[in-house]
Amino acid sequence: MILYCAFIGSVFIMAASFVRRTPDKYPDFCIAVGLAIFSVLSVFAAAASSLFRPLTLDLYFFAFDRSLGFDGLTLARYAYGTPWFRSLLIAVYGGLPLAFATVWVFGKPAPAMIRSLLFAAVAGYVLYDVFPAVGPAHAFANFPRIAPQGFGWIHPIDAHAARNCVPSLHFTWAMLLVWNCRARAVRVFTVVFLFLTALATVGGGEHYFFDLIVSVPFCAVVQFAALRFQKVRARPEQTKLARSRELVIGRLEET
Repeated sequence: MILYCAFIGSVFIMAASFVRRTPDKYPDFCIAVGLAIFSVLSVFAAAASSLFRPLTLDLYFFAFDRSLGFDGLTLARYAYGTPWFRSLLIAVYGGLPLAFATVWVFGKPAPAMIRSLLFAAVAGYVLYDVFPAVGPAHAFANFPRIAPQGFGWIHPIDAHAARNCVPSLHFTWAMLLVWNCRARAVRVFTVVFLFLTALATVGGGEHYFFDLIVSVPFCAVVQFAALRFQKVRARPEQTKLARSRELVIGRLEET
């Protein structure tokens, strides 16, 4: 579903560019094409991760959730037993590209938004191989009606699905959209979307609460790195401008 939403989001960005009669459509074109290409590549990258890390740490993360008193199975059972709620969670989980397109078009995004989203993707896919996990829906049979006490001792398991749990990039990207959205009305939308994304990741069985907890400091580090990189790049340009001003002032003084 996420690929369909990425295609719709790309079309929406380009259509908005023409409707608003944006003088320079090149940035919108690059973002629209990049969104579609990135969504396709991310699916293949996540699928390829199972080749490098055949065993996953799902039981460890599940045990961590239980040690803190978090029970994602209760939410998952409610979602699976309530068709409209499960449909909502599926739509939210796959609708991340549409949320991004909405922020890009209406949210007055901060200059560092694209860079922070890309930094999160690169770092996130590296961490997927460091902490391989697939989520309870793919790791445990009879999900969500499983007996937590029936797993026995904690050990790595073999699961046939993409290793894309830790950190939750869905939740991270949703937080980055909130962080980098400067339009008040659209920011309210991103906050609601962030809350629903948290429910969708756990209620759909794609993530553990541990993944969401890890995503918070991960998001902060990524945003800091994006802003820092932006400042470092801006310094040479500011130096050039300062030198140009000094030359102009010097020539004026000479005349």
